[in-house]
Amino acid sequence: FGFQPLEGTLAALIGDAKTPHARESDSALEKLLQIVGGDPVTINRKGITQLPIVQLKCRFTMAMNELPAFPDYANALEPRLNLLHFENSYIGKEDRHLKFRLNKEAAAGKLINFALRGLKRLRENQSFTLPKSSYILQNQFRVISNPIHEFVADCCEFASTIKERNSETFWIIKNELYEAWRNWCKANGRSPGIKILFYTRFTASYPDLINIRRRMNGVQRYILCGINLTNDAKLNFLGG
Repeated sequence: FGFQPLEGTLAALIGDAKTPHARESDSALEKLLQIVGGDPVTINRKGITQLPIVQLKCRFTMAMNELPAFPDYANALEPRLNLLHFENSYIGKEDRHLKFRLNKEAAAGKLINFALRGLKRLRENQSFTLPKSSYILQNQFRVISNPIHEFVADCCEFASTIKERNSETFWIIKNELYEAWRNWCKANGRSPGIKILFYTRFTASYPDLINIRRRMNGVQRYILCGINLTNDAKLNFLGG
C-alpha cells in the first residue's frame, strides 16, 4: 500500500531519510521516477478496490545526512533533483523557541509572503536558482550514483566532431574498455561487476556512442566509436 498515502498529496516530507539497501534501491528509484515523471501508477488500497490509473502530483523533500546512493546509470534522476547543503550544526546551541517564533511569523503573514515571492521568481525563471554548493553536491551525487562517469573523466576522451568520430583515432575495442575499467576499479577500491552489465550501463550513460563490429587480424571485434582511452589510462590500466 506504498502509494496510498500519496493520493491527493502535493508535498511528501521525509525528515530523516536513509538510502535503501542495494537490493531495494532499484525499486525505490523506479517508484520515484514514476511519480516525479508523471507516469500513471496503480494504487493498492487496504480493504477496498484498487485505483488502476492515478497520476500522483506530489514532490518529495528529503533530509539526509548522506547523499542518496541510487544507481542512476541512465541519468534519469539527477536532472529532476535539487540538492541543498545545510552546513550549520546546532548541536549544543539548539533554539528551543524556534517553533514559537515561526508560528508567530506565520501568523503575521511573513512566511506565506516569502513563499509567494519565491513562487513568482520560480515561474519567471522557469527553474530553481541553486547556490554554488549545490553544484558541488551534484558532482558528488553523479559519482556515487554512476561511478562510470568518474572513470570516463579520469580515463577517456570523446570525439568532438563527426569527422573525429569517423576517424581512426576515437574508437576502442570493448574488451579493452572493460579491462581498463576493471583495473581502474581495482585501483579505486570499487567492484567492476560482470562484463555484460558494464557494457549495458556504459551505453546507457553515453547513448550517443556507436557500437560496430570490425574484423581485425582475421578476428571479429566489437568496437565502440566516438571514444578512446587517454594515453595515461592506456599506460596505467592496459599496461601501455
